[in-house]
Amino acid sequence: MHQDDNTHTHMNAENIQVPIGGSTGGDDRRQDIVMAAFQLIATKGVEGLRTRDVAARAGMNIGTLYYYFSTKERLIQGVVDYIVQHIVVVQEPVVALSVNTPVDVLHQHLVNLTHKLITTPEIFRVMGELLLRSERDQAIYPILKKTDDDWRQYLTNLLRDGIGQGLFRADLNPALAAHTIMSFFKGVSLQLGMLAEELEQTVEQFERWLLP
Repeated sequence: MHQDDNTHTHMNAENIQVPIGGSTGGDDRRQDIVMAAFQLIATKGVEGLRTRDVAARAGMNIGTLYYYFSTKERLIQGVVDYIVQHIVVVQEPVVALSVNTPVDVLHQHLVNLTHKLITTPEIFRVMGELLLRSERDQAIYPILKKTDDDWRQYLTNLLRDGIGQGLFRADLNPALAAHTIMSFFKGVSLQLGMLAEELEQTVEQFERWLLP
């Protein structure tokens, strides 16, 4: 784990309270560690992620932390799994929709992602920090690559099915369209001063481009 002090702060995440799905017993301590690591990445970046700080923020000693996460890579995997749970996996609908066709499913997915961007932008910022670090850290790269591959395959299959049913434009390349959607959501948190209404309108424009 990186030990050098890093005082550069990207955002004030001292009071980030992002709920994790229900679990009990020993899983609670794992969740405490993951949230502590998440908050440190949000405030100091991956360069500022130090095990002693994670343990202190989680209210435990360093030995207990290593019991649950024996390496930096496993801890980062825990953070990535948490992020995926909230921004990639489709959870409870933000609004009630009739999800039947690939167009409906994609729309629900994009609505959920947009809602997460507006309500919990720090999740996307932490993912951005990890993505940037993965370019320089070969231990982190495969963790992020697996997440990317799964998300891209999900979108590609959805778009391909919709094209086959005549619901999306016939000239779409589903893999490239999936890349485009992913690139937008990864990069939108870097857009300065983008209003929630502008984000929603941009996503709506994306959807219109996909239709015949």
